[in-house]
Amino acid sequence: MFRKLLICTVAIFALNATALCQVNGVDDTTANADILSTLAKVRALIADTKYDSALGILEGYLQNNSEDNEAWYLKGFIYDQKENLALASEYYHKSIALDSTYWGPWHELAYLFDIFAQYDSMNIYMRKALETSDNPGSIYYDYGYSFDMLDQADSALIYYHKALDVDSLDDEAYLNIGAIWGLRDNLDSAKVYTSKALAINPSVPRACYNYAAILGAEGNYQSAVDYYQKAMALDTTMIEVKLRLGELYEALGDSTMARIYFQEFVDSAPMIYTDDINRTKAKLEKYK
Repeated sequence: MFRKLLICTVAIFALNATALCQVNGVDDTTANADILSTLAKVRALIADTKYDSALGILEGYLQNNSEDNEAWYLKGFIYDQKENLALASEYYHKSIALDSTYWGPWHELAYLFDIFAQYDSMNIYMRKALETSDNPGSIYYDYGYSFDMLDQADSALIYYHKALDVDSLDDEAYLNIGAIWGLRDNLDSAKVYTSKALAINPSVPRACYNYAAILGAEGNYQSAVDYYQKAMALDTTMIEVKLRLGELYEALGDSTMARIYFQEFVDSAPMIYTDDINRTKAKLEKYK
């Protein structure tokens, strides 16, 4: 799953800057503009992946503005991108402690739970992000994904479709809807949605893989081979493609190609594929 990262808008920063001035007993548009300018500069640096520069500005800013939840959120976001998840979580929670009605840290914390496959917590935090966001449409896909990971397909479908109502070109929503229908053996619906995902973005390895699986289930073996090969060309780490190609060539009666791909799978597959490796080794015996 491709994580959708959401950065705060200038409008939200403006509201926070104004609130900060009022809390400090200041009604100074110059101070407001300075705060907005500082945070806008940080956001621009983050967008340009200049995380250390952004962090340097934030460190100085927070010395005098320690109650600014947006700044703590951005600090957490930077550490998130630097893959220091412990600090990212700490600063996201600091932001929430200062203002629990702001959706940003709820959203990013939800995806930290995704990393550790803690999908119950992911779903809870994503719901908080949805409830507090002034643009919930941008979170529908993410909320749907959290249900998907909990194997709550009906709820996932509801929010994937809501995501498509907001953005009819959301190829990830189409792809995941297609996958759900595929798991339910509804090949017609699976093919319709997966085809739409491919039409929008034909260079997504998982879309090519899923479409190949559908074609194979339909008995269209040669076309399935083409899409599996495309998936493997786009992502050489998709080891399972080699197994699927071996199976397809076996079904096509091409024992030479079947043996080649089965052997490549056995030679390159990690231990998580132990059962498949053992079954494939047994198949290879008949090609000797």
